[in-house]
This record gives sequence, C-alpha cells and structure tokens, in this order.
Amino acid sequence: MTRAGWSAINSTFEPPFRLRRDQQKTFLQWVGEGVGAEVLRGRLVLVRLLCKDAASALRARFAPCLAFRVAGTQGK
Repeated sequence: MTRAGWSAINSTFEPPFRLRRDQQKTFLQWVGEGVGAEVLRGRLVLVRLLCKDAASALRARFAPCLAFRVAGTQGK
C-alpha cells in the first residue's frame, strides 16, 4: 500500500511469493528479486491466493487473502 492506495506488484516471470510447507505448517516465502523486497520495506502488503482443494472430488477453488506489514522502513 502506498500513500495513493494499493499498488500491484507485477512480476514478468514468476510471482514474488511462494507457499512453503514445513512440518505441517504453511509459510508464505519471498522468492522475488532483492530490489522488490527493498521497495516493500515498511509497507502493508495484501497477497491474494488462488487455491484448489486437491482432496475434493470437485476440485473446488477458493481465494483466501492475507495482509501483513513488511519489516523495515522506507528509505528516502
């Protein structure tokens, strides 16, 4: 989120976040470029996921989202 409102992070090749599982827990992990991470310091981030329920015969889709503040402060 910027002072002007929400701004999309567009990646030309892959999404900057990936889900990672470890010992029955799921984590959101940054896999984007370092420059992108610097831009996000101190900002509020909203991540929308598109998921499929693999256990369901219908393969139902759902779109959870999460918001968090990236540690750090914006440089000038």
